[in-house]
Amino acid sequence: MEKLKNFFKHFFDSNAVFMVMIVMYPLLFFMSINSAIYLPEQYLIAMLCLLFIALITSAAIEFFFLILPKKSYFPFIKRALYLLIAFVIVYDPLRRVTSLFRAVILPISDEIFTVIAVTLLLLALLFDKKRVVNRLVVFLSLACLFLYAGAMFRGYSVWKQFWGASIDTLQEVEELKFASRPNVYYFYLESYHGREAMMELFNYDNAEFYGHLLKNKFHVYDNVYSNYQYTFAALLSTFQMKHHYNLFKRELFDATLFIRKNLAGNKFNLLLTAFRNNGYEINYFLQDDSFFQRAYGARFYNVKFDPLAALNPLVMWRLNNSWSAVNHETYISDMLAMIKEAHESSAPQFFFIGIGAGGGGNVNHVTHLFDGLPEEIRKNTTIADFSEAPWKFTDYFIELYAESVKEQNVLFGKLLDQIISDDPDAVIVLLGDHGTARYVGMGGKGMDNMLYYMSEAGITNRDFANSVFNVLLAVRIPPDLILPDINDAISSVNVFRYVLSSLSGTTHLIENKEEDVSLTVNNIISVRNGKPLEYPEPVNDIREYRRQKLGI
Repeated sequence: MEKLKNFFKHFFDSNAVFMVMIVMYPLLFFMSINSAIYLPEQYLIAMLCLLFIALITSAAIEFFFLILPKKSYFPFIKRALYLLIAFVIVYDPLRRVTSLFRAVILPISDEIFTVIAVTLLLLALLFDKKRVVNRLVVFLSLACLFLYAGAMFRGYSVWKQFWGASIDTLQEVEELKFASRPNVYYFYLESYHGREAMMELFNYDNAEFYGHLLKNKFHVYDNVYSNYQYTFAALLSTFQMKHHYNLFKRELFDATLFIRKNLAGNKFNLLLTAFRNNGYEINYFLQDDSFFQRAYGARFYNVKFDPLAALNPLVMWRLNNSWSAVNHETYISDMLAMIKEAHESSAPQFFFIGIGAGGGGNVNHVTHLFDGLPEEIRKNTTIADFSEAPWKFTDYFIELYAESVKEQNVLFGKLLDQIISDDPDAVIVLLGDHGTARYVGMGGKGMDNMLYYMSEAGITNRDFANSVFNVLLAVRIPPDLILPDINDAISSVNVFRYVLSSLSGTTHLIENKEEDVSLTVNNIISVRNGKPLEYPEPVNDIREYRRQKLGI
């Protein structure tokens, strides 16, 4: 027992252990609150890189003092050097990875964060004789690992629940036999509104692009809404043709790892199962690979596995800051080359193509991060004010969004023209994933606060619903296929039920379609049957609601 006690004492007192833990802590903190933004192996590689940095740094310090004549004050100097070097290495990464936490949960500016960090450094240097800071760093690191493991376990559990509720849809999908097998293009349009909502929210009339679609024999639908207000949740319901009713926690993305595997086309992806069962080859073309880093029997173009990706948050503020640097014309030409290559196969092709902020354009949703605001706005407000009511600081986005749509429409129009020219009998589906969140943050305030802030801002639920959920839907089918009548009651979860029904000549997927409702992250129904409600309706007991709808 005494040996074990001495071991832990030496372990906690060790400068090398302190260096390893403190260098790794920013990454561990990021993992604990962003459990599945990166794959487990990417986190592991990042930890090994940081371990190497910590060990090399510790070895250098120890070697430096080893070659010097011993002095009585060396232990203090050595400890001070460890603390100072650790501070230099860790300060900026920790500032970056805590920015969102500080903006949303604990409003602390970078200046105050710096004062706190320097104060803690001085206290540790001058008064920490018993190495309390070592024990604290070890405890916090282990706590972060515990939170990460818990998130992974919860994610696996809720995914199992959702998959169990999807078995009935799987059986329907497996029975489908296509009467016709044209190539199918599914364009996922990041934050792309329908024409009416775009006019109301951004004072931009998208009539020219709509005219282009109609000229090319697209069926363009009004009053179309996504079911969820962020990409993971919206795409999952579209691919599964099944509601999940916010089963996956928004805050920790508990099941994001499993959702990413699904979005990348694993065997649990119901839409792709239908196409694979009918002889289709699957193709992905995306600018950003944060959702799609694993290939399951699919060709992935422009998507690479970056082994060092989990180090990005430690060295840059925006995880996706490379989006703005993309040459969009190159992106479109590369896409056309990919399509031409896929057409060399004799099998019918399914293409999932990203356009917009998540895949090649400029259109993005309003930022929910203080540091994402233009510099002139940040100078005149505080993190606390922005966190309380972020929608008050989004007027800058109105002109930006309109200009982005204009730019994207030109390139996107040329892309569609080329596809239609080369593949006139193809099925083409254009579908937005969600809205721009013009009133960002309002939907996460809870029912009473949401109504209060809507009243204060002078907006109706229609305004809010259009900003969060309204999307473009346009479908082009070959002349020999009949697209079932899509009435005003349509949302993303049911779009491919209609497409698959058209290809198979059956109706059971439509007869068993999901309810057309749109839910905020706080489980408030804002849209039902293609129409924004006059007043949003809270789901007071979401677990009971899920049990009734999903049986789980």
